[in-house]
Amino acid sequence: MPAWPDLFITIDEAGRHPLAKLAKENGAVLSGRSCVVCVPTGDRPASEPKKGSWVFLRSASSIRYFSALYNPQDFKIAISNDDLLKVFTSSIEPQFSGTDLTIPMWEAFSLLLDEDTVWIPRKEGCSQKWKAFIPDDQVITWVQYTLEVPTFSAALPAHKIAIISSPANANGYFQAGGSASCVAIGAATARALEQLGAEFEPAISADAGAIAEAVDRLVD
Repeated sequence: MPAWPDLFITIDEAGRHPLAKLAKENGAVLSGRSCVVCVPTGDRPASEPKKGSWVFLRSASSIRYFSALYNPQDFKIAISNDDLLKVFTSSIEPQFSGTDLTIPMWEAFSLLLDEDTVWIPRKEGCSQKWKAFIPDDQVITWVQYTLEVPTFSAALPAHKIAIISSPANANGYFQAGGSASCVAIGAATARALEQLGAEFEPAISADAGAIAEAVDRLVD
């Protein structure tokens, strides 16, 4: 297998990502930075969640903003994947995780939720796929933050392959002057890159091994 060229990933603190070790083993350097910034809205839910209520947290930003207002340990926490556990500042045992499910995440969660109410903080413009499985009167949702593309004062680090972590970062990467072949993490990111006309290989998950397989396909 040919050596990897230098890589860029659209997250901050790229050196701590498991892919950094794999990149080094393959003769490459992994650099990175997020190509979007989160801007909190300051909004709160229409009714406050009571202790013991279900709260579904789908992203690192949602966890941080929710934790600034409430103690996650007071609630039944659901998360979209186990990687989010490292974002919590205290030990959390989620009552539900979307990792490694054999049926779609929202369908599985709706079966567990039964007739209870769930609070779902979200970013502006996000998909609300839970609507297919959870009645509106069981969901209290509010916009926690928006995503904006900042004006970068410095050019992107030199790289030949870019790993794009989200649809918003796909737009941000090209607005920041990126032009490399890409690895798309997840189906939504792949669709965003397709709409932008970018050359890319899909990674089926954010797992470092899945990303590495996509990089290998671009290099081969």
